[in-house]
Amino acid sequence: MAKGVGMLCIIVGHTMHHYNLPIMGLYIMIRILGISMMPMFFLISGIGIRKMNEKKLLKKMKKELLYPYLYVTISVIILFPLFNYLAFHWWPGAISETVRTVLAYVMGSAESGKRFFGIELYECSVVWFFLALFWGNGILNLILEKVKEKYQFLIVFLCVMLGFGCVITDFWYLCIPQGCFAVGYIYLGYRIKKSNWLEKKYVLGQMFFLLVIALFEIIWGEVNLAYSVFKWGIIDYLGAGLTGLFMLRIYLWFNRFEGGFSEVICKIGRYTYYAMCVHSVEMTCIPWYLFAERFENHPCFGFVLEIFLRSCILIIGCIIISKISRYIRKKRRKEICLKKNF
Repeated sequence: MAKGVGMLCIIVGHTMHHYNLPIMGLYIMIRILGISMMPMFFLISGIGIRKMNEKKLLKKMKKELLYPYLYVTISVIILFPLFNYLAFHWWPGAISETVRTVLAYVMGSAESGKRFFGIELYECSVVWFFLALFWGNGILNLILEKVKEKYQFLIVFLCVMLGFGCVITDFWYLCIPQGCFAVGYIYLGYRIKKSNWLEKKYVLGQMFFLLVIALFEIIWGEVNLAYSVFKWGIIDYLGAGLTGLFMLRIYLWFNRFEGGFSEVICKIGRYTYYAMCVHSVEMTCIPWYLFAERFENHPCFGFVLEIFLRSCILIIGCIIISKISRYIRKKRRKEICLKKNF
């Protein structure tokens, strides 16, 4: 459920940038959910993390994180120049824009405006999360495997500080700073799982403390994990993580309600990684700002229509990816069965 709501917030938040909406409540809601969203995704990854052999982990992460990132990059290389030419009918411009976009994916630039050999790059959209999770999971697995438990927190803290050091020195390649920040959140999720905190019922005092932290972040904080922005430094970093923890508890409470809408949200959550891939491609390749310009006088209608169209693209894309994935799994099972029989 948490991942499903988070994915919806990503779509709504990225669509809101194109419109001057008079709906203040929507901005406030996105801010409340947005501050905790990416830390919460990493917390969830930490809850599901398991220590394993380095080779086995690398094989697993290649399949789940690096290959999808590669497929998204290839899709952008094919589709971006096509959509750009259809929008502006100028091949030289389409090619130069494609170079800037593709280089952002290849170099792992999560923030627009970075320069590589004098070329100003765009950004690698939401799949920066895949690279950050790759580094975060890999580093934390090494810490859990090689470091004694009483020293693990210290090493995790040093990794987070390394992330701040990368930001200060403007080192941004391959989303390594975001990966260092992810280590702390993933470790927090791992400790939550180990202590069974989410299964405990009577935590009112702790929830009140987390609520106070969340309110502080919403009112005074400023966090953008993709851009490595923490207005109050380590205070904001911790505040965002604890706000994510608070929201996880809220989603856990809502999870008791059954029904059509709840099931839809949970289904979106199950296909979050597929949705991120599709959203990254459509967000990068389709010039939605041109679509928004047509509804300058009717921003609310344009906003709703764009969300509807993007949702249709996401649903169709996720169905296609899931069918391809299912076909590949069946094919592999058949090959394994044939080898065993042989």
